[in-house]
Amino acid sequence: MKYLSLLLVVGLMVGCASGVKKLDTQLDSVQGQTQNGVIGLKDNQAVIQEKRSAEDELRVQVWKNYQLENDLNHEYYMVLWCYDDLADPRLGGNGEVSEAPNLKKIKNSVAVKEEFGLEDKRLVVVKTSSFEDELKVERQYETAMTTMLSEVKRTRGACERKMGVARIKAGLPSKRYQGKPVITPAGTLDHMIAPHESNLDDAFKIKEQDTSNATSKN
Repeated sequence: MKYLSLLLVVGLMVGCASGVKKLDTQLDSVQGQTQNGVIGLKDNQAVIQEKRSAEDELRVQVWKNYQLENDLNHEYYMVLWCYDDLADPRLGGNGEVSEAPNLKKIKNSVAVKEEFGLEDKRLVVVKTSSFEDELKVERQYETAMTTMLSEVKRTRGACERKMGVARIKAGLPSKRYQGKPVITPAGTLDHMIAPHESNLDDAFKIKEQDTSNATSKN
């Protein structure tokens, strides 16, 4: 099986930070609202203007990247699980797991100026970096991770299609058994009315139990 080699590198050449300029955000007229801003006229042009604090902009971007990292890690785990199952002799594998995707997430940081000294008679360490550079790196990281996530999802889809065929040949359902939980009014787990498959051993045990239950009913 071909394996996917992925390398995520985000870098930013940091030079001298440009000075903060004064913005002219005043519209000639406001014509309406959007979900996050306003529609208006500026210099005889129709524009959509969204405005929020620099702090919020960076916070939102970092949160997006955190969610993307979680999604990427989950999809990567599912690919590894699929590769492991396909290698199992019970699904026609030869016991050798295909080489996993080479997933390397590298995000270069921006230049940081560090100073040590006294402030109000207390020893402090002050670290300063360019806000604009930090925001650029986070946005580049989002773009790169989005591309990688699409690639990993495609790899997972191709693997799970092969696994589905192999499972059917082995007498299993094409997709893994999903447990059916019973939840209490308080939102906690009461019990399971159907077992959940965590590995192939579980799958064949569930299959055996289902066959036994069907036989006893007859």
